[in-house]
Amino acid sequence: MGCEAMTTIRDAAIDGLGVAILPDHVCLEALEAGHLVRVLPAWRGFQGIVHLVFTTRRGLSPAVRALIDHLAAGFPRDVLSKRA
Repeated sequence: MGCEAMTTIRDAAIDGLGVAILPDHVCLEALEAGHLVRVLPAWRGFQGIVHLVFTTRRGLSPAVRALIDHLAAGFPRDVLSKRA
């Protein structure tokens, strides 16, 4: 099954329709609640590149700075090669 909405894929897996590869932020709550289980706990998927594009720091509004800090805090340190 292919789908653009990861929550739909998560819900299909919860409903027993198959196995899903999902990022932690999409399935962590369902894992903790016991609705999903890790099939291969030692396996880790491809670690991709994440780009966050914004204007120069000089013209950065406090709201955008707060968003950048919030998003960066959600990634493990080893995923971020350079923090904004």
